[in-house]
Amino acid sequence: MRTFVEAATGLPGILFTTALVVVVCFWLLVAVGAVNVNSFDTDVDLHAWGMGGVPVSAAL
Repeated sequence: MRTFVEAATGLPGILFTTALVVVVCFWLLVAVGAVNVNSFDTDVDLHAWGMGGVPVSAAL
C-alpha cells in the first residue's frame, strides 16, 4: 500500500491524480444536477489577461 501511495503522490502521478479528481467531481455534480454539462464550454470575460473569448476549460 505504501508503494501505491508514493506512486500516486509523486511526480508525474500527482498531476494526473489531481486531474482525475477534478473530472470525477465535475461529473458527480452533473449527475446530481448541480451544474450543466456545457458549463465549461461557455465564454468568460478574460480580456484583462488577453484571453478574450477563450472557453473556460482552455483558460484554466
